Parts: sequence; C-alpha cells; structure tokens
Amino acid sequence: MVSYGQLAAESAAKLDQVGIPKSRLEAEVLVAHAAGLIRTALLARLREEAPSDIVSRVDALLARRVEREPLAYIVGRREFYGRDFVVNPHVLIPRSETELLVSTALDLLGDVPNPVIFDVGTGSGAIGLSILAETTDSHLVATDISRNALRVASLNAGGVGVADRVDFVICDLLNGVARPPGSSVLLTANLPYVPAGRAPSLEPEVARFEPAIALFSGEGGLHVIRGLISALDGFLLPGEYALLELDENQGEEGLRMARELLPGFESAIKQDSSGHDRMLQLLKRVGI
Repeated sequence: MVSYGQLAAESAAKLDQVGIPKSRLEAEVLVAHAAGLIRTALLARLREEAPSDIVSRVDALLARRVEREPLAYIVGRREFYGRDFVVNPHVLIPRSETELLVSTALDLLGDVPNPVIFDVGTGSGAIGLSILAETTDSHLVATDISRNALRVASLNAGGVGVADRVDFVICDLLNGVARPPGSSVLLTANLPYVPAGRAPSLEPEVARFEPAIALFSGEGGLHVIRGLISALDGFLLPGEYALLELDENQGEEGLRMARELLPGFESAIKQDSSGHDRMLQLLKRVGI
C-alpha cells in the first residue's frame, strides 16, 4: 500500500538520481496525470491510498521521463501565455521566452482594425493562437512545412476556441502564400535557429526528442531565418512589422543580416525577461 504522497516522493527520488531538476514538481505532475487529476487536486489527496493501477501507470510514465523524454510530451501539453497547448514529438515544446513575441505583437497591434497575423513555421500554433485568443477581430494564417505540425496546431485552435479565425497552409516559409487584399499584416516566426554543430551539447530532452527540422538551421543557425528575411520586403507593406525569434547569441549577427538584406526597414533587437537577446523586430519604413 502506498499513498499519493509516498508515490510522489519515491518518483522524485528516481528523477533525482538521473539529474532531473525540479524533481518533486515533475513527480507530482506525473502522478497527477496518471490519476487523471490536476496537480492542485493531487496535493489535497497526498495522504490517500493510490490504487494499484495508478501506481502502475506512474511507473510507466516515470520510466519514460528517466529516459529523458520531455515531461510535456509525456503529459501531452504545455502551458504558454496562460493557456494549455497540445504538444507531441511533431512540434517544438513552447518556451516561456517565446511569449515575448506574443506580448510585443499585442502591443504593436493596438487599435489596428481587423489585422491578419502570419505565423510562419507555426508548429503547435502557440504564438499565433495566443495572439488570436487575446484579440477579437484578428485572423491568423498559420504556415508550416510539416503537415503533422499543422494537425497539432489545428487541434490547439479548437482547444483555444479560435478555429473559425484560422487558415492553415502547408508550405515552406511564405512560398505560395498570398496576403488578403486590403489587409493589415503582422508577421511572427519562431523558426529553427540552432547551429547544427551544437547538437551534441544540447540537453537530451531536446536533442533526442524534439523535431530536428524545427531546431537546426545550418552551420551558423541562421540559414532558414535568412530565407524568411529575404522575402519580407516583397511581402510586407510600409508600416508593417515582422517579429522573429533568435538564439540569445545571434542578436548582433541577426541585426547585421537584417540591415544588409532590408535597407528599407528599421531593425532592432529586443530582450526577453531574462535579459537575453531574443527577438529581431523589423518595421518596413513608410515612404520606402
């Protein structure tokens, strides 16, 4: 016989043994998931006896986590900008630093009527769908090269309650995508930016489980982003913005590349809440 509290403590000890940080928190999340509970409900039942079938489920989930499968893939979701998003190995797991794109987009949209958001390489859809959920009159065009990723994004559109305001397009960057006539556009993108040579240094959760096509982009990490930047002058109109996530070490190079390829744009690097270079903000100048 084992209580929920004992089960969580034993699970945390096993996670500790393989060097997983926040082991107690993760153990509680796994136990709660196995029991079909939210974590706060589990915490109210720690002294209760855990049924044997739940103990077995926890053992199976724990075995996956010990092998360094990401917690988000095991439980099938990740919170982002205050909402839960479905995730699986077809999409990157949304990170908190990426919320900068959402908050910046919302600030820039302001009172812009009926904006169209183009979220390029949408993955789970977390960025674009979060913007939609925080507005009432916007529309989203979500593009991705992966059909499986778009299926995940479509599930999330329904879960967030904005499916009627989204078009999903399978394509490479903006190839073959047309902007709606008369629309005001804002573009967001969290494209692959990890240099290929950094693969051995990544945490196993990332290197072994997250999709390589969404992570790696050539020797310097900016190959795919360069491709998108090259297309922006012909896609955006004066006064419109593009927000591109970068690695924290790519700010200077990203800015240099943008100024080389887009002389008619204002370019700036924005930092995330940790003070790291995180986002390239591009504005097409009026009158260019």
